[in-house]
Amino acid sequence: LSFALEDSSMLDFNALMKHYKQLARYSPINSFAMIKLDQTFEKKPSFFLENFFENRWGVLGGKLHTVKIKFKGGAARLISSSQHHPQEKIYKDKDGSVTYLIKVEGLEEITRWILGFGEEAEVLKPEELRVKISSIVGNLAQEYRGDSSLVYHSALAAGTLKKKKRK
Repeated sequence: LSFALEDSSMLDFNALMKHYKQLARYSPINSFAMIKLDQTFEKKPSFFLENFFENRWGVLGGKLHTVKIKFKGGAARLISSSQHHPQEKIYKDKDGSVTYLIKVEGLEEITRWILGFGEEAEVLKPEELRVKISSIVGNLAQEYRGDSSLVYHSALAAGTLKKKKRK
């Protein structure tokens, strides 16, 4: 990930640094440089960097989703010990697990974050994200197992697992 700014006066520098620190936890930032552009741009008075990133997990946007994740074990302790996003809501459950709730634009970046917790994280909502995680995990299991007799696809999350016929 790289940042390039034409002129630091275009943006609220404090807001940029706050988001930069948040991004640095999840995305390697390769460079941060000031560059001179041939064109100039006028910042709209209604544009605020903090609002732009408010519902983004990182830098990518997309459709707004309500994401609900159940964390257990060490992941539950980690999630409840610090803030991971300014908009998050964390609920401690009686069994020691943690329910994590957040609204995010796009699912790509939060998918990678969730996968990092392995079996200690279960996506409860939205179904689209459950299917995506299930498909990735199924494909990884197939890859590591070297089992060519199973074909995983997005229908796996719906409870359908197709077996290939062996020759």
